[in-house]
Amino acid sequence: LTLNLGLRWEAVTDPTAVNGLSSNFRSALDPSMTVMDRYIEVSKKNFEPRAGLAWQLNGSGKSVLRAGYAIFNDQILPQVYASQVAKNPPFYNRLNATNPSFPDGYLQLRQTGVLTIVTDDFHMKSPTKNSYNLSFQQQLWKDSVLEVAYIGSESYHVVGYAQENTVIPVIVNGQKFFPARGPRSNPNFGSVASYTSNSISNYNAFQITVKRRSANGLQYEVFYTYSKVIDLLSTTSSGDT
Repeated sequence: LTLNLGLRWEAVTDPTAVNGLSSNFRSALDPSMTVMDRYIEVSKKNFEPRAGLAWQLNGSGKSVLRAGYAIFNDQILPQVYASQVAKNPPFYNRLNATNPSFPDGYLQLRQTGVLTIVTDDFHMKSPTKNSYNLSFQQQLWKDSVLEVAYIGSESYHVVGYAQENTVIPVIVNGQKFFPARGPRSNPNFGSVASYTSNSISNYNAFQITVKRRSANGLQYEVFYTYSKVIDLLSTTSSGDT
């Protein structure tokens, strides 16, 4: 029996503004965005234990049972928040002017309606995956091995957009109904789309593999995988695959 144990800790610092010129919501119901020295607070409790074992089931060494478990974290890096960090009031606004005069048309710029916000959750948590596997290996004949394995994972705190300033629901026939043009929970703003760590996913797979190491000029690997994945979000940024 061979047992391997490990522990990893990994974290990133909070994104800060040198002159304190950043703002965000501490709560979606705040009457205005709060000016502070950091844009978001990123979780630092990223402890990642790992455990693995290999157990030789008989004296011949031809049958081996293997198992493993680990926790992994994705870090909240600049590609997550860079596009929004400089687009919050009072340092940023969206203004309109109808048929402005030349050359001082900019003086006619006005804010029309309530402000729409796209931001990041101030209390951001690191996406976390619990990964586990169990496999059985059996030598079939010289240089050839059969492996039967189960592989699974559960992920939480997966980041994605959520509407923080929902329309106030009304009760219709005993059920909640959200009218398209109804008043919002925070009347000081329109839509507030927040990039937040509130999604989940899970993956389960059964695998069968037959391998032959290179011998007498012949090498091959044949495998079959049956898997199922259920998630609320499959990527954390537009470049993910």
